[in-house]
Amino acid sequence: AAVLVVFLAGDGGSLYSSNRRPLGGQLRNKTGRMAKSTRKKSQLESPSVFMRIRPTTDIGGHAQTGQPEAAKKLHGWTEDSVTIGWRCANATDMGQELAVGSGETHTYPKRVLGPEVTQEEVYRQTMPPLVDKLLGQNGCTPTDVMYFAYGQTGTGKSHTMLGTDNSLDAAAPADGACSPDWGLFPRAAYDIWRRLEVAGGEFMVTMTAAEFYLMAGNDLLMGNMPLAVSDDNKLVGLTEEVLDGPGDVLHHLRKARRRRHTRSTAMNVANVKDGQNDRHTGSSRGHAAFSLHVYQVVGEKKAVVKSSFNLVDLAGAERPDKIGVKRMSGIEAGMEIERCFKKNTEPSTAAQCMFINFELYCIGESVITATEGNKQNPTKGFRIKPLFSSACVRYLGNAFGGRAALAVIVTLSQAPACGWETWFSCRYGRDLSRLRAPCFPKQPFSVRDAIKDAHAEVAAQNAVLDTLSGKQRETRLAWLRVSLRTTAQQNLSVYRRLVGKYPALLGADAADPERFAKVFDMPKAVTMGYACVNGTMAPYPLTGTWSPASLTDFLNHEAAYSDVENFKLFLKLSLKDQRKLVDKAIADIVDNDANQAWVARHAAAIEPVTIDTTPYPPCDNAALKGFVYVPNGHEKGGEPLPVVVYCHGGAAVYCNPRLFDSIACRYAIENHVLVLSLQYRLAPDTKCPGMIYDCAGAVCYLHAHQSVAGYAIDPARIATHGDSGGALPALGGALELARRGEQDKIKLVVPNCPMISDILKKSKHRIEGHPRCLTEWTWQTSMLTPPNDPAFAPGGAKYWYIWLNNAPEALLGALPPLAFITSEFDYLRRAAEDVAQRVEKAGGSVVEFVVHPGHYHAWNGNMRHRDVAMYFDDFGKILAKHLL
Repeated sequence: AAVLVVFLAGDGGSLYSSNRRPLGGQLRNKTGRMAKSTRKKSQLESPSVFMRIRPTTDIGGHAQTGQPEAAKKLHGWTEDSVTIGWRCANATDMGQELAVGSGETHTYPKRVLGPEVTQEEVYRQTMPPLVDKLLGQNGCTPTDVMYFAYGQTGTGKSHTMLGTDNSLDAAAPADGACSPDWGLFPRAAYDIWRRLEVAGGEFMVTMTAAEFYLMAGNDLLMGNMPLAVSDDNKLVGLTEEVLDGPGDVLHHLRKARRRRHTRSTAMNVANVKDGQNDRHTGSSRGHAAFSLHVYQVVGEKKAVVKSSFNLVDLAGAERPDKIGVKRMSGIEAGMEIERCFKKNTEPSTAAQCMFINFELYCIGESVITATEGNKQNPTKGFRIKPLFSSACVRYLGNAFGGRAALAVIVTLSQAPACGWETWFSCRYGRDLSRLRAPCFPKQPFSVRDAIKDAHAEVAAQNAVLDTLSGKQRETRLAWLRVSLRTTAQQNLSVYRRLVGKYPALLGADAADPERFAKVFDMPKAVTMGYACVNGTMAPYPLTGTWSPASLTDFLNHEAAYSDVENFKLFLKLSLKDQRKLVDKAIADIVDNDANQAWVARHAAAIEPVTIDTTPYPPCDNAALKGFVYVPNGHEKGGEPLPVVVYCHGGAAVYCNPRLFDSIACRYAIENHVLVLSLQYRLAPDTKCPGMIYDCAGAVCYLHAHQSVAGYAIDPARIATHGDSGGALPALGGALELARRGEQDKIKLVVPNCPMISDILKKSKHRIEGHPRCLTEWTWQTSMLTPPNDPAFAPGGAKYWYIWLNNAPEALLGALPPLAFITSEFDYLRRAAEDVAQRVEKAGGSVVEFVVHPGHYHAWNGNMRHRDVAMYFDDFGKILAKHLL
């Protein structure tokens, strides 16, 4: 096992030498790390260990009949004990009743929750004392809380912790009550929020979510971006979302749950197509940690106490033969994982099983080691050694050393065939119950000091990163440095929200905009000062150094694409040959193996559809084709879904919707919306305003029918969205509806890297030496403009159908709210800024203007791109804020 871990760790081992100063030390001093003077010897406490019995079933690996009985079985239970029995040595019938006394009874559980116990009762019997400790109520001091679930695969850990898939997908009850099928985490969010409001103090709550998959950490709120672990065993680089209310937790949980790695096994069968009432995505293949962070303002000096509620849903312990795979050694699994990483494919269930069991074993060993370590040094508490430990083991190890109040729920199966696993789970819980650890309270800190520490951390990590070059930037050292810097910037963003809510924390500086900006060292607005959705983006000046890998990618991508002479040669080809070349190039970027693997892993239902737009003149397409994408498991005729009408990119001349399946699928799955991807008519086959009429007609069709392809839609929540050339019909369709006085049929317009302004003819390319824009404007205008029609010529009444920035001021002012997304090095960025400025001047509403630093035109299509999750997260935040 040690060889395997070293094999996977690569060059990271040197980071953890005992004589090295912990990275990020400045940041931690005043934001939660306690001074020695506060660490008085505290009484050692035992974790609260609960057990929950899975109800019986007649199907799957936990069926009561149809499988050979094991020599051990769950013999019975009371409210505070569980008995495991085993077959007598002279017994011949596996099904005979076990003899009295032939087994063992465990009395350590604080409470045993039988199969009849509801989700609400589980919360009521296990959580209130932990929430008291978290918030410092009912005589407690604020303390971090760690609550995790352990058990055999398929025994209901995720069900207990999160709830059913359907309950999380449904809207929160309007009366503020909890759904009966919710698990511990959403119930905790509502309970914590209610208690804080009743207490009447000043507070703010944030959320993070991480998955530990194949011994590494991933950020579930930022598209599985990899996470680092610092020397003091903390996850760094996590996205921390500020909650405006407890209902926000459901949105983030839906997103995180869909990003978890799951797979159907013989013990935990996936079922996503047989009706909404029993939808299930299969067995979790990684451990997940969901956290609520509570910031409370305390004392006359307005200090802040931050305490965290961490809920960990461990992947299930598995026996390979039970889940239907062959046994695999650690070396075999490690070699397979290496091959899969190189090919960007998922490993086999057998390899996943080996890693899961290995980590669970390490966690159990850590508990035993911590029990002894805490006895020897109760003042400091046990610290797990990082060298041979995975991210999950190190993360949980902090709790074993007294840095959180600990609670565990062990889930058990009643199935006779699962007797050995049930017995082992009871033994695992017994070891946990023997743990003795101190519980260190959280200390108040000054927000002003914390801001200084965060700035110092950013500067320190930047100084180190600036000294690295070439391959050094890809080392684990650089990765950890970037993660520490990201965490500091995340903290700045959170503190900014906290100070914005409670200005007294910053004193006089909060009232003066200039001094406020100076405190947070925020750069001046990149374009016009619109709010950026991505909370981590705000501290970044646009210098092109935000993502060195992306900048290199950009230069490689644009070298041929931006060359004027090459572009002119390309235009001399026949339109058919042009389309072949462009489709192939786009397929390499958007329709590649990585994107297709993502689609296969998170499959959305895809159906073709044909729409007649002629009932909505001047729309004139009797056979507008498109494709409908819905989250898998959503049934026809079910709950009405919000709609995103998507117009694909391709300069309005090239491509087709199926090239962009991965993008449309991801929109549908991550945001729980219906995506209608239009096969709008392309130029020059159909001149403007044909494609604009197609988008407007599709919106009218949705309003008239309130369904598409049999799926119910919500006509009050329709957004249009277009990439690059697709922004022309997406935004143009909204302008056309505004011309008819029907702008209210669209709630939101989201142009991404839009090709919508003739300011191109006045611009040079963003990268020096490639003045391509004038050439493109001339070509694009000729492709879109109807021949011999002066109304469409520059200055004509209909010229705005070609370049939307020329639309009458009255139409621009009547548009639905706009949310622009663009990139620092996008050669069309100025086009987006131009239209946004004109809309604002006309009295319209630009609710968001997001600029992705260090990126180029249409970079977001490639899921192999290391930062692509940032785009999809921003898109999801825009929808959550302005559409959903």
